[in-house]
Amino acid sequence: LWAMADGGTIFLDEIGDLAPENQVKVLRALDGYETRAVGADEEKKSNTRVIAATNRDLSAMVREKTFREDLYYRLFAFHIRTWPLRQHAEDIPLLAQHFWRKVCAPAHADTLTPGALDELMAWRWPGNARELKAFLANTYAFACGRPVTAELIHEVIRDRLGPRVVTLCDQDP
Repeated sequence: LWAMADGGTIFLDEIGDLAPENQVKVLRALDGYETRAVGADEEKKSNTRVIAATNRDLSAMVREKTFREDLYYRLFAFHIRTWPLRQHAEDIPLLAQHFWRKVCAPAHADTLTPGALDELMAWRWPGNARELKAFLANTYAFACGRPVTAELIHEVIRDRLGPRVVTLCDQDP
């Protein structure tokens, strides 16, 4: 994948979860601009921009010696911090509508009600937009084509806090 990104950008998601032996490999690629494919005999030069993301505190991991300090400083050339959704709730309606259209069939794209959006904005999201997207995918399964109301949002939230067996759709046995 690194070689395929030559001349472009590679995205390393969840870099904070990278095993120590793989941290070394990423550091080598960053320092020498060379990679070797599995089974290859020689290294290949690579001109690749790297974007890395994590939900972990890498500086704390460096202090705890669970993340390589040299890799941390190579990756930390430009830092963009994204805040949890609870700190920018005003963006939730736009994000929710976008994700809803992606998650559900076009025929149900307009079933996210204003009350549901209000409930989504009121929830104290611990995570970011990915959590909202996953939540909406779960909600879609609960909705079964019905409009998504504030009550349904509450039901899905309750299920997330304490999973239980639920009937997803009103169907005859």
